Amino acid sequence: MNGGQISPPQPYYYFGILEGYKANGMDTKYVEDALCRAFAANACIEDEEPDCGIEEADSEINMG
Repeated sequence: MNGGQISPPQPYYYFGILEGYKANGMDTKYVEDALCRAFAANACIEDEEPDCGIEEADSEINMG
């Protein structure tokens, strides 16, 4: 649990959801937008510049 705060998902979870959307012909824009909102909310909490983090999550998946 994240204690009621919005936080970005683990990369494996995000990409699993994203692949499920693609496999079922669903629009991935909603998943991508949610990821951006999570990173933006997290950046506001940590007083940083928002970053959607998609590239970072992708590199973590490919390295892990």
